[in-house]
Amino acid sequence: MSDPIAQADVEDETDPLARGAAALPPTIGEGCLARFDPDSLNEESGTDFSAAVGLRIEPDEPSDPA
Repeated sequence: MSDPIAQADVEDETDPLARGAAALPPTIGEGCLARFDPDSLNEESGTDFSAAVGLRIEPDEPSDPA
């Protein structure tokens, strides 16, 4: 008879998903509206968007349609 604990260890070693350390942060919304929960994002999750403001392109002055 095999030891169930030892059997679980063997299964964990062969399961490729059991070895992974990365995980997605929690999401809110469903389907096309699914997005990461902004309250759960922090420096530890690798989410530093402090330079994003500098990448934004300001639109030119709107042209007069008349």
